[in-house]
Amino acid sequence: MKKRIIYPGPLNPPEIIVMSGAINNIYLAEASNSLATGIRSKGYSCSVCWPSMSRNYVDSDQSGDPLTFDYSSDVTLLVMGEYLGFSRFRQGALPSQEFSRCVFFTPLANPVMSHTERFPWELERLKEVQEHIAEAIQMPVNLVATNLIRPSGAEKRLLETSSEVIHCLETGKPLSSTLKAKRELWKNVDGMDQLPALERALW
Repeated sequence: MKKRIIYPGPLNPPEIIVMSGAINNIYLAEASNSLATGIRSKGYSCSVCWPSMSRNYVDSDQSGDPLTFDYSSDVTLLVMGEYLGFSRFRQGALPSQEFSRCVFFTPLANPVMSHTERFPWELERLKEVQEHIAEAIQMPVNLVATNLIRPSGAEKRLLETSSEVIHCLETGKPLSSTLKAKRELWKNVDGMDQLPALERALW
């Protein structure tokens, strides 16, 4: 996930975008940083902000009271945390700001078959959820698939074999040359997610 890039759609700075969803805060932290990377790759300045106290796994530019945040970046990502229903979020109430949109991560947006070919019942459910949330928080909502928040294939392989490497270090056993070679290969291709526009634009 550290190298995953999530790309925005068209931007009209200055924008303040709310980040939330039906997912845990740790995944929202990863998603926000990945989207910030995508926004910056398009030549815009971006600030990732967490209202209230941010956790130790959060890599934010600003945290604390949203009224004291600097909103001068082209894009400000206001990470409100997990959506709790109605107009409530894990990180508290929405501050009085003019928001561009809400990027809302939900498993419902993961395609059953394909991103480009949706069944009518999928589209109907997505529209119902989108309209319900937009009405509750009073801003445009873009539903985003949670399967975009995942490690790259190479990083997943590295993570899966890390326990074997640690075991060898702890016991003083040599690491097999085959696994060494494979891990070196995976490290070399792990940056492929940095290729421009590899992921779909979110809106």
